[in-house]
Parts: sequence; structure tokens; C-alpha cells
Amino acid sequence: MKEEAKEKIEKFKRRLEDIDLDLSGLDEKAEELEERKEEFKRKMKKIPGRGRGGEERGDRRYVG
Repeated sequence: MKEEAKEKIEKFKRRLEDIDLDLSGLDEKAEELEERKEEFKRKMKKIPGRGRGGEERGDRRYVG
């Protein structure tokens, strides 16, 4: 009985470690996506008529 309990505890610990590794992987991916989002925003600001501070194509709205 004690051996079964110890075995279950070990399995549970391994599962927790796997979950922790998965979460850290997701954190890294989230950071990477955040960096890519910021880079995309910077690029969009360089394109005339896109983003803030200029005429938007199509509906002719002006920001200012």
C-alpha cells in the first residue's frame, strides 16, 4: 500500500514538472509573440496611410 502511494506521488510530481516545463515554454512563446507584435507596429507606422498619424485609405478619415 505504501509503495503504491509513493508511486502515485512520484507520477504526480513528474506530471507537475511536465506542466511547469510546458508553462515556461508558453511564457517564452508569449514573449516572442509580443516582440513580433511590437516590430509589426513599428513597421506599420512607416507605411504612409496606415496606423496613427495619417490618412487612412478607404474611408478617408483624418487623424489629427
